[in-house]
Amino acid sequence: MIRALLVDDEPVARRGLRALLEPHRDITVVGECRNGLEARSAFANLRPELVFLDVKMPDLDGFGALATSTDTPPAVVFVTAFEEHARRAFDVDAVDYLLKPFDRSRFELALSRALNRLGSSERNARNGRLLIRDGRRLLGVEIDEISHIVSRGNYARVHTVNGTHLHREPLGRLGARLAAYGFTRANRSSLVNRGHVAEVRPLANGRQLIVLSSGARLVSSRRMSSKLKEAMTRTK
Repeated sequence: MIRALLVDDEPVARRGLRALLEPHRDITVVGECRNGLEARSAFANLRPELVFLDVKMPDLDGFGALATSTDTPPAVVFVTAFEEHARRAFDVDAVDYLLKPFDRSRFELALSRALNRLGSSERNARNGRLLIRDGRRLLGVEIDEISHIVSRGNYARVHTVNGTHLHREPLGRLGARLAAYGFTRANRSSLVNRGHVAEVRPLANGRQLIVLSSGARLVSSRRMSSKLKEAMTRTK
């Protein structure tokens, strides 16, 4: 069952989205939000896998809400009456951009794209191996051999015990499907495998120095330090 969240300041728009999702028995709507502040809270508490997100809303817009998303960002379909935000939507790796008004066939296309992304994410990280696109090669890398991953825009530098690979996939999407394998966001641009952490040292301003078994070092952001500490405690 896929957990969906509807975010729009117009009740009629939320009702319309719910009605369009009604025939899809494998999708359950876990919540509705009227603005970005409510969406920010819902991301943390409801952990949706699929979000239909308006752009212009009171208090905090859709982009602002998405920027505060968790380590496991959902598949996002933007739903808005303003076409000028489309480029920015795809810059944040949105699945699709629905321009109001739209019909059922256009909605079904967006939903199909979202389900394909969610499905490919699960298929790619299976049996403890990550399928990496490195140039023209496809490599099956053991997930427990990956120590950390660093963002390079729409690419990610995957560091393993045997070397590094440049993988064409945004860090947010990687983090979403590697969370179950012990990966935690260290800061906005890196993921760390908790199984490879040798030491965590406190730094100034609430940050932490993460020393990996390979000798590599990362600095956690103040926002992520508490989450990292909590995750390391659970691991122990």
